[in-house]
Amino acid sequence: MLKVFCDTMIAYVAVVEALTMSNEARKTTTVGEIVNLMSVDAQRLQEIAGYLWMTWSSPVQICIAVYMLWDMLGVSVLAGIAVMILLIPINGIVATKTKKLQVSANSRSALYSSQISTLPMAANVVYHALQRSGGLCRVL
Repeated sequence: MLKVFCDTMIAYVAVVEALTMSNEARKTTTVGEIVNLMSVDAQRLQEIAGYLWMTWSSPVQICIAVYMLWDMLGVSVLAGIAVMILLIPINGIVATKTKKLQVSANSRSALYSSQISTLPMAANVVYHALQRSGGLCRVL
């Protein structure tokens, strides 16, 4: 129930922000960029609720697992801990590469959405040009 309420409030805030934008702000960005950024922000806020509990539970789980493994394996657990610590920088590198790929995908999707938003206008121009030239009846 709480998740539905939070999702609804996030959508409400996004719509209010879109409706209260100034004309100058609307001139600098396309509709596709605004919708894309708002949907990404709303998705990130929704994901925070799911991962927030991990900030305190993950260290507790790791400590319990290391303690139990120490009882079973002894000093060999230190090798596993070393591997986990060595993988932290690799995880950071992969996250950086993924973020760069997402930025390029966002710019590409903004370009596509701005191109798609101009299609109805182009179709309207073609329709009126055909209607004025009398060629509309021959085409249809």
